[in-house]
Amino acid sequence: MASHYLFETDFCNPASGWEKGQVEKNVQDARRRLWQPLPSFPDLAALNAWLEERCIEQWGQIQHGALPGSIADVHAAERASLMPLGRPFDGFVEHTKRVSPIGETRETAFARILRHSVVRRAIGEGAVPVFMPKLFAAQAVEVRRLKFHDAAAGKTGRADTPLGPFDRSRVKSWLVMMDGNFAGINTWLP
Repeated sequence: MASHYLFETDFCNPASGWEKGQVEKNVQDARRRLWQPLPSFPDLAALNAWLEERCIEQWGQIQHGALPGSIADVHAAERASLMPLGRPFDGFVEHTKRVSPIGETRETAFARILRHSVVRRAIGEGAVPVFMPKLFAAQAVEVRRLKFHDAAAGKTGRADTPLGPFDRSRVKSWLVMMDGNFAGINTWLP
């Protein structure tokens, strides 16, 4: 991700708050400003909307610390220097390599079936074998009772939370693979 968005990483040791004291102090102060007194919300969407509004409001009030002006002032001045974002980062790339414990490819595993006389005759008459890629996020999609495109878009369905970013990326990759696998018969589909 760092090479994609062109930024440098500077890691600290886990559970070593003294190495990043200013960050820890800023987090502590932000928590106090936001969550005292503790607000109440009917749902997650209302909480997220309130949190975004409150953070933007506080950026205008909090002084930057190193530069003159508020955080909002420094951000506004810095926006002109920011590079435009390139294409979105797809943090998940899936390559299915085998379908059996002994390392067979799908073609090898299904070769016996594809050699069967009934299947060969059907293929000879225009049938197209279609291999379904595995969807690793299938259970998360099923629990939420989502359509696949809704899952990839981050909708929630019957659950309170949408799929996480990795599962959404898995669903997006799966949809691309499905489009490719069904390309040979897309004229048959409604």
